[in-house]
Amino acid sequence: MVSLLKVPYIIIRTAGILLGVLFPFIVYFAISSKSELMMAGVLVALGLSALAVSGRRDSGVPGAVLCALDFALAAVFLASGSFLAVKLYPLIVTGSFLSFFAMSLFPGRTPVIEKIASYTVKAEDRDDFFRNYCRKVTVAWCVFFVMNGLVSLATALFCSDETWTLYNGVISYVLIGMMFTAEYIIRIILRKRRKSGTDDTEKL
Repeated sequence: MVSLLKVPYIIIRTAGILLGVLFPFIVYFAISSKSELMMAGVLVALGLSALAVSGRRDSGVPGAVLCALDFALAAVFLASGSFLAVKLYPLIVTGSFLSFFAMSLFPGRTPVIEKIASYTVKAEDRDDFFRNYCRKVTVAWCVFFVMNGLVSLATALFCSDETWTLYNGVISYVLIGMMFTAEYIIRIILRKRRKSGTDDTEKL
C-alpha cells in the first residue's frame, strides 16, 4: 500500500514525466496559439518538478541545475519572444542524461547500466564479463545521447516546427525503444552463448 506521505511526491513526479513526454506537442500548440505565458508556465512547472523529485534522492544538485536551466529558458523566452529557446529544452534533457551516464564511467563509480542490471541479475552472476558488458553498454548509450542531441539541435535550428515536433515527440522515443530492444536481444544471445560455451564472450 502506498503511504499517504508519498502521494504528493508520486503526483509531482507523474505530472513532471507527462509534461516532459508531451512537451514537444505542448510547444507546437503554444506556437500555433501564440500562448507565450502558458509556455513559460510549463517550463517553470518542469523546473519545480525536477527540483521536488531531486529532493528525494541522495543529492539535489542535478535537479537544482535542471530547475535553474528551465527557469533560465523561461526568462530568455519571455524576454526574446522566440520559441527557439523553448525548442532547446529536449537538448537540455538529453544533455542531463548524457552527463549522468558519462559520469558513472569515471573510476571508482558504477556504470548506470550495471546498476540497472543488478536488479535482475543474481549477485553470483555479476562477474568481470557482466561488469565489462555493462560498461560498454553505458558507453553506447552515451554515444546515442550525443547523436540524439545533435539531431535535436539541428531540428530546432534548421527545420520546421512540424519536423521538430515529430522528431522530439515521436522519433526520438522510437529510437530509445529500439536501443533498449537491441540491447536486450544482444544480452540474451550472449548469455546463451556464454552458458553453452560456443562463443568466446570474454573478449567483449
